[in-house]
Amino acid sequence: MNSLLFENPILVGLIGTIVFCMTVFGWLQTGNPWAGRAAAALVVITAILIWLNIWIETDRESVRAMLLKAALEVEQNQIEKLKDRVHPEATERVHQSISQLPRFKFDQAKITKIHAIELSEAGDRKVAFVRMNVIAEAESKTGSAGGMHGKLAAWLQLELEQWEGKWRVVDCERNGPQHEFLRHAE
Repeated sequence: MNSLLFENPILVGLIGTIVFCMTVFGWLQTGNPWAGRAAAALVVITAILIWLNIWIETDRESVRAMLLKAALEVEQNQIEKLKDRVHPEATERVHQSISQLPRFKFDQAKITKIHAIELSEAGDRKVAFVRMNVIAEAESKTGSAGGMHGKLAAWLQLELEQWEGKWRVVDCERNGPQHEFLRHAE
């Protein structure tokens, strides 16, 4: 219910408009003053619901916003800001991925599709599991591959936990970009 009420302002506006039009049609057909009052009330209620929808940020919306900011930080090569997004109890895989970032200069980093953001609460812990596709374009800065330039498309699954009011990465998994499709084909 929260996702309908607080994450879809267009849907809330569309439903409110349809019900408003039905009420106005009933008022025009019958001349009943209660139908006219109901139409006026629907305008106010729809406007309030749309305002609430935009004003309230759900956990799913805050996860999505964090992911988009992180993609921008990768693109702008802001490694220190990315390190702040790592949970203190993150897995070795996450720390290893972060430690490899300074070896590259990113020209592009985009989230192409977020397949799912699944939220759960275990006691006082809020956890989110995110499945998404990303694309990045980078140049190697060091080693024998120095100066090499290329693109990478990948499917990522992230486990996030809310820690000190911010979503932090606890674990990650990377596969080929077709992984989500293959997952559903099995």
